[in-house]
Amino acid sequence: MTEGFGGEPSDCPPASPGSAHPRGQASWASPVPPRTDEPPPSVVSAVPVRSVSHGLLASALPSPSGPVRQGVGHRHIAGGILGGMDRHDWDRRYGGTDLVWTAEPNRWLVAEAAGLPPGRALDLGCGEGRNAVWLARQGWQVTAVDFSPVALAKGRRLAAGSGGPAVDWVEADVRTYRPEPAAYDLVLLAYVHLPEPDRGAVHRAAARAVAPGGVLLVVGHDTTNLRDGVGGPQDPAVLFTPADVVDDLASVDGLEVERAERVLRPVPMPDGERQAVDALVRVHRRAAHPPE
Repeated sequence: MTEGFGGEPSDCPPASPGSAHPRGQASWASPVPPRTDEPPPSVVSAVPVRSVSHGLLASALPSPSGPVRQGVGHRHIAGGILGGMDRHDWDRRYGGTDLVWTAEPNRWLVAEAAGLPPGRALDLGCGEGRNAVWLARQGWQVTAVDFSPVALAKGRRLAAGSGGPAVDWVEADVRTYRPEPAAYDLVLLAYVHLPEPDRGAVHRAAARAVAPGGVLLVVGHDTTNLRDGVGGPQDPAVLFTPADVVDDLASVDGLEVERAERVLRPVPMPDGERQAVDALVRVHRRAAHPPE
């Protein structure tokens, strides 16, 4: 699902189903490690850092070969249409032998997870599982959720080839899936593109799943990518800005927005490198303090 709603091209345009990735065929056995020789990302613009107090935003910011579980709240909505493609469309897209995107983790996840102590992680709309598998290899206990059983099967293959710890794969629709509240040290929504009101509801459910002291990371194609960037969904109704995400979370107590920015991601194209515009929001849940 994630890399589905418009899909994050991992710095490359996504390959067509069943074809090799532009960087070459992705390997199941050995996911490509993130590059460490990249220049720091460019920040296009930033939303003023805010905090959430009493629900109001105030100025300030199973084993890899085991079964896939059916998630709480899982249902196939009439036609199952998400982001202009239904579940069966995504199953067909993921049905090729090769990975549609890549085995590399998302660059923003790698940067933002650096320094976080491993704990429980939730990857909502995990697609083929590259981010979930990478997190597991870093020592996280990962639950990965997607509504495409074909994508989840590829994720299990990727995890099995990585030799890392097990990932708990859950087949569920993120619009109706209800994760355990305050249970995860890291919750990831990477390139999950939904129209309102689904987008806000999913963002709030994700935020409520963050444990005290934990982090919610939301990344996706920014609305301005249509005009100023490359790739991604071409329907503005499913795109968002950092400010949109911050506003989505206004009713959730105990959050501090640490980062809300538009960032540039280089994308190699046949005619030379271009820049995609992504929206990145990192939110921290304040740790609970025992009463004095």
